[in-house]
Amino acid sequence: MKLVINKEKLKQEFPYELLAFFINTVTIVDLLRMLMGDSTLLGLVRNGIYIVTALCVLYHAAKNRHLSKLVGLGVVYGILAAFSLLLSDGLTDVILSGSMIFLTRCVTAFYLGCYVPADDIFFKKLKKYYVLLIVYCLLYVTTHTSGIYATDGSYMTFSYNILIMTTILMLRCIQKPSLTKIIGSVILIGVIVAYGARGPILCLVVSVLLFLLYKFSTSPAWKKIIFSVSCVAIGIGLFQVRNVVIDFLISINPSSRTLYLLKNFKLDDLSGRNAYYDILTNDINLIKPHGLYSDRSVLGEGLASGGDLSQYYAHNVVIEVLYHFGAFLGLILLIGLLVKLIKSLIYMVKRNDPRTAILYCAFFTGITTLFFSSSYLINERTWLALGIVFSITMAMKKKPIQSARIRHSAGGSIT
Repeated sequence: MKLVINKEKLKQEFPYELLAFFINTVTIVDLLRMLMGDSTLLGLVRNGIYIVTALCVLYHAAKNRHLSKLVGLGVVYGILAAFSLLLSDGLTDVILSGSMIFLTRCVTAFYLGCYVPADDIFFKKLKKYYVLLIVYCLLYVTTHTSGIYATDGSYMTFSYNILIMTTILMLRCIQKPSLTKIIGSVILIGVIVAYGARGPILCLVVSVLLFLLYKFSTSPAWKKIIFSVSCVAIGIGLFQVRNVVIDFLISINPSSRTLYLLKNFKLDDLSGRNAYYDILTNDINLIKPHGLYSDRSVLGEGLASGGDLSQYYAHNVVIEVLYHFGAFLGLILLIGLLVKLIKSLIYMVKRNDPRTAILYCAFFTGITTLFFSSSYLINERTWLALGIVFSITMAMKKKPIQSARIRHSAGGSIT
């Protein structure tokens, strides 16, 4: 039997497959870590996956005449990184390691978020990765037993790794419920709450509320009434049974710090982040910038006795940007980003494409997390979100609203 390969179909589906794979690379790498352990081989495999993904994006960008935009982002980053080295030569190792992450993960994420459309093909490509997600969750749950949170911070990595996939499934369930989606959403959310950190839970809540706002805004008047009453009823119902649900999850994982914080309404515990905030805010200059990664250096000196400085960062995007760029320029950048976010939300509602809204809200977890965790220089979810935001605002300038579909491309259709 002769194998017939449809080259045109492969060419058309390549960017969707690439985005689906990219979203799940962190899960694949962490799954390999649990199976192989931390080793030189794992490091080589991880870097290989990241570099190959970045090369695929470069190939696609060159073929679709988007290479100048991709290179432009890299050049801007390079100039800012070089300027940071001039300001502080003690950041050399941090900038070199950070640049590897930024150029292979963040720039790649921005391109994929910007130029791959929210299409049914993409969601079909994503389905097979839920099998991987189930294996990953089962392995994690069965190998991380009572007392793990006293010595192991992997619960945070684990819950962030499955966040986008969980959010997409949850939003698709809201858009078009089915038994499979309901069961899958309940299980994955339960796993995040029982075995994860507070941050992913808050990100999920914000994204769901954002999607509900989109649904409300695009519904006719009579549906808005039904929708509002339903949301209030479900919210009251969940609040009434919250302790029962939390107690049940505690019986499954009694070592979960997150569950005890939820039970005792101590979600505002900063876990030492206030020390980071105090050190950096006292050193923010109105005009003078400190440069990229500079918060790593000052926090490492103030809070650590040597070690890897890359793990010390502001844990708040407002403080981080103001510290890196100075209060004046930093504030301009933050206001500019806020304006783009608002414009993209308004335009997304006007276009009324549920597929775009699902992807937008799922990627928005990368924006939410910057206010209490992670850094914009290392978080690929943030750049997926920025990619889709810039895509929508560019589409807004290029053409009027004609249909209910957005194609996330400022330069034409994807091949």
